[in-house]
Amino acid sequence: MSLGSHAFLQRVVRHHERILTAAASSSVASREAKPQAGSRASPGGSVLVLLPVEESLRDLGVPEQLLVETHLFLPASFPSQFINLRGQGIHRDNGVLISDFGFPTPLRLDILAEEVIYDRGLILECLLVSSSLFSSSASSSSSSSSSSSSSSSASSHLPSHASGRRSWNGVARVDDEQEKEEKENLEKIEADLRAETTRWWRGSKAGAAAERDVEEEISFFRNTYVLTLGCDTEIASRLKELVSVCARRVCLLGPALGTGAGGALLARSSAGSDAVAAVASTVESFVFLRLQDRLWSFAVQALATRQEKLEMKLKTLRENLPFLHERLQVKPVLRNVPLQASAAILDQLSTWRLPEQKTACLAWVVRSVQNACRKHVRLVHGQQRRAEMERKETRVSPPPPQPVEITVDDLVGLLLVTAALSQGRLLLANLWVMNLFNLQRPREAQFDEASFHLTTLQSALSFACVVSVPQTQTTPRRGEPQM
Repeated sequence: MSLGSHAFLQRVVRHHERILTAAASSSVASREAKPQAGSRASPGGSVLVLLPVEESLRDLGVPEQLLVETHLFLPASFPSQFINLRGQGIHRDNGVLISDFGFPTPLRLDILAEEVIYDRGLILECLLVSSSLFSSSASSSSSSSSSSSSSSSASSHLPSHASGRRSWNGVARVDDEQEKEEKENLEKIEADLRAETTRWWRGSKAGAAAERDVEEEISFFRNTYVLTLGCDTEIASRLKELVSVCARRVCLLGPALGTGAGGALLARSSAGSDAVAAVASTVESFVFLRLQDRLWSFAVQALATRQEKLEMKLKTLRENLPFLHERLQVKPVLRNVPLQASAAILDQLSTWRLPEQKTACLAWVVRSVQNACRKHVRLVHGQQRRAEMERKETRVSPPPPQPVEITVDDLVGLLLVTAALSQGRLLLANLWVMNLFNLQRPREAQFDEASFHLTTLQSALSFACVVSVPQTQTTPRRGEPQM
């Protein structure tokens, strides 16, 4: 059966032509402002129409105009993403539609059929979906009192800008789950390291002897090497030598390494250098774990004065964020991105012992910043789209929202804002440890993603240390002498 005979579509075409035409006109303006390479423009506007199965439309208690505006979608600035006339967003993932923002609860609709229908110059991309966008909310509220009026029933299905608390709670639950997963991954780094080295040391008498030798090498470094600020390259070189010596000692265990990387490699090759390369990563982490207290205490004490100055500067910048955005030329659409959650993650750097955990935590901060920007831009575009539709009815044509790319310069500014919001506690000590770990790695490994994040944060803090924040000029009161 053709989707053209669907009752909801017939209702939209016959009784809501004005809304449909305005949506199509907006789609045309958006396509003309952002032409796709190699594609030809369609003669009319294109609108995505969701056609819920008819059973899901029964007894909804939703005003018809609200129902129509919720199920008419326009293409967003991102591929496979759409925004309806209420400013709510969804995206298509193969045969499924998934809610992005603006809905009280997460939604997932199966696409049962699709068809393109041409009607009086309009292109209607129709999707038959498993339920309406209100069905999930309706079922969750069906246990409420049946004596509620129709107006209160309709208001319970309003989008997130009318029921923000429920929407926020849903997002908060997702964020809590993501935070839990991130923390578990960070904890797993140290747990896996301890499990692997314990297997080495406890597997045989040779393993116990190797542990004693490795501990002696580490103790010798701890007791004899003098750490000095400004000599990071020299310290990293000495640590690299220490890791190499310890790795060679561990590889002498040979088959005692069992199913680990070193044991498998030794089974294929008699070259000790290959075995060192196989276990070097684990030994490297073990060495830094055993020296963590020595390196950390030195960094905290040696950088205390600089840290105090940095925190004072970050406090000043935190109170002058508009100046910071302008000076770093952060894109206007990114200047109101909420970065408090990213700042809270940055505060966790000091809780992790291993440099790998710290760099992974920094990567988490960057992902959090990027996700916050993505959500904020989608929200802004949704609001712009809704305002655009209102202007369309008065025949005013504003420019459509354009996609926003986060450049390196933007990321430097956003990370500095994040650091300012976090107050930057012990941030310099954390950077020193991560940088030391990065310097002693092979040169080709010093240009990976973790190194990029580290360099970006260092650039942000370097700017914070040298920038001069203008003093706020105050107008003297009447009768007071001007200074």
